Parts: sequence; C-alpha cells; structure tokens
Amino acid sequence: MSAILSHPSGSYPRRASASTGTGIGQRLWNALLLLGAARARPHLEQLARQHQSSNPEMARQLRQVAREGLI
Repeated sequence: MSAILSHPSGSYPRRASASTGTGIGQRLWNALLLLGAARARPHLEQLARQHQSSNPEMARQLRQVAREGLI
C-alpha cells in the first residue's frame, strides 16, 4: 500500500526573508551597542578623573569618548 501526499500550491509555511532576519539582527546589535556604551560611560568618566592631573590629554580623550562614543 502506498500513500501519495499532495499539497496544493502555497500550502507550506513561508520562511522569513533573509532581509527580515538581517534587520532583526542589526537592531539587536545596535541595542547591544547602546547598552554597552551606557555601561562604559561611568567607567570612562572615572578614568578621566583619575588621569586628570597626570595626563590631561588622555583625560580629555576619555571624556570625549564617554560623551560621543566610539562609533
């Protein structure tokens, strides 16, 4: 006994397109970057305070990165 399975055209679930997956991945990556920047900011400011008297140029750069971010 053999069974023949036939499916009408279009009855299978459709996969999400590659661009949809890429968009979700990019949004997730951007959210993680923002979270990381928010967590790093206080540490960068603390380092800037620690180096203000010994290396003012480095302190200035640390404050700039804390304010503007690396990217």
